[in-house]
Amino acid sequence: MEATRKQMSVLWRCTGRKFWEVVTPPTVGEASGMLDLLMPAIKAKGEERLALAMKAAVAVRRWFPDFKVEEVHWRGGSKKKHATKGNAGGEAGDNGGDDMPDNDAAQPPPEAAKPEAPRKAPERTPAPAQPELPPAEAESKPDPAPERKPAPKVEPKAQPPPEPKPAKPEAKPEAKKPAAVATPGSTAATLHALLAAGVRNVWLYGPAGCGKTTLCKLAAEAMGLPCIVLSCSAGTSPAEVTGFKYPEPRHSAVSAALDKPGIIVLDEAPMLDASVAAVANAMLANDSLLTPLGTITRHPECYIIATANTMGEGANRQYCGNNQLDGATLDRFAGAFLPVDYDREYERQYDAEVCQYVWRLRDAIATHKLRRIASTRSIITGDKLKAAGLDWRAMLVATWTPDERRLAGLAA
Repeated sequence: MEATRKQMSVLWRCTGRKFWEVVTPPTVGEASGMLDLLMPAIKAKGEERLALAMKAAVAVRRWFPDFKVEEVHWRGGSKKKHATKGNAGGEAGDNGGDDMPDNDAAQPPPEAAKPEAPRKAPERTPAPAQPELPPAEAESKPDPAPERKPAPKVEPKAQPPPEPKPAKPEAKPEAKKPAAVATPGSTAATLHALLAAGVRNVWLYGPAGCGKTTLCKLAAEAMGLPCIVLSCSAGTSPAEVTGFKYPEPRHSAVSAALDKPGIIVLDEAPMLDASVAAVANAMLANDSLLTPLGTITRHPECYIIATANTMGEGANRQYCGNNQLDGATLDRFAGAFLPVDYDREYERQYDAEVCQYVWRLRDAIATHKLRRIASTRSIITGDKLKAAGLDWRAMLVATWTPDERRLAGLAA
């Protein structure tokens, strides 16, 4: 069932986005899930607020891919203290804390209210009694003018609907001293701590689809820095790092970003040929890169993060496309090899039945050492398949053999 009008209103106040205008609006459950993330983020302060806002922004991007963390804040309305209540029942406006909105103030955004229709000037005969307006229209109806003699054949001008006041953007965190804003002990917190400590080369490794590249982008967003991603493969040439000579000298995306604050992601770094990866050694350790346009000096706030399924030691049965990289290249990341695994807390935002099914597959893969992957991507895809009414269970294991299904406890 589509989210209630009250939920749509509170979502608008939390994000400034019109969920009722999207092609497929959120359901009651999806709206409640987003509000369970948004309301604590608005109530929280300091570093905790930014960490919660990052999680909430990820959920909102399912409907608005361009949604930014700084857009998570309350837009207008009265405030008073409430007893803490959850959103599991779908009543999205009941929240606790000094920063939480009053339920009575959580009315639909101004765009949702219908403008009052123009009325003709009253005739000499007494005007009939006006019917009672619904709450949304009653708010936008002006106070009645004092009774006076009507001017003949003069009609009042229609009043345009009120426009919402533009929300003030939140100040971005300073890029020079990034803080570990994620949950203490989490991979995100460790990544932020490494960058805050001045470690500028980081190697993230973990199973396919566990969110390594997304983690880099969220770190850049939290630090207020741009992020570029170089997708590495066996066909990646040195020119994609250093720049191009023909038909005229010009920078590559990497060399153009090296002398500016930002994060450069070498996505799937072990896919590179070892000799190509060695081209990056100078910028990783010596803070300079020789390009067709001259030598580029690396900016002190330019961070380079390599993502991988392995630690650069070569291919294995699961990730057979990974190359063994030169020891000199791997030494540039000494002390900054950070493991990444699937984040069940992040995955819980999707359908609970789909999550349980994929987690069961994941456990079977680990127990029986199957050459299969049950990633976060599988959960996201399964959520969409189920919403479309398709046989999502069978489609998620369509490539599995009968023996693999039997080991996972599935019907053959």
